[in-house]
Amino acid sequence: MSKDAAATAPASQTERFRSLYARTQGRIFAFSFRRTHSFEDAGDVFSETYLVAWRKIDQVPDGEDSILWLYATCRRVLANHYRKDRRRSQLLSEMGAEVENGSLAEQGSPVSSAQSARELLWRLSERDREILMLAAWEGLDSNEIGHVLGCSAVAARVRLHRARNLLSDEMRRMDLLSSNETHTHRETLREAPAIRETLGRHDDDG
Repeated sequence: MSKDAAATAPASQTERFRSLYARTQGRIFAFSFRRTHSFEDAGDVFSETYLVAWRKIDQVPDGEDSILWLYATCRRVLANHYRKDRRRSQLLSEMGAEVENGSLAEQGSPVSSAQSARELLWRLSERDREILMLAAWEGLDSNEIGHVLGCSAVAARVRLHRARNLLSDEMRRMDLLSSNETHTHRETLREAPAIRETLGRHDDDG
């Protein structure tokens, strides 16, 4: 928010925005960074999200619901970002080719394990990947996920269960669950807490 805008805004709105920003900035930047491919892109999405929040500060709910409102807003900003910039698809294709060629790291190394875990997520559809990220990285329960995605808690729970199953299928497909790859699998999960937590939460929040 610019100094000029802050100067002309009612004091209550300015203080409310400052409080919102102070409470949520870390989580929103992390949310943006996990869904982009550079600090610059994440910074652009982050800034645009709070610009929308400033313009609509009267619509931002109080308390913990405010972070859900910001997550939903950030997802819309990201959608616009993806439409304007097709680099994401190009980067994913290049990353996949590098993984197949073994050029990123030697197999079995921590970097390779972390890359394998990341690759697992990017093999899923955007819809499935997003709900897994909301559950694992943002730590949201079904009610909160439903709020962010604009669906019921029941629908969110069903979609999350389906996405977890698809992720497990991908892990089996990459032989990460076979007995011969137990050590590598454990390293992968250690390097990717999002996957570990997501698969570990078989009893959803209800």
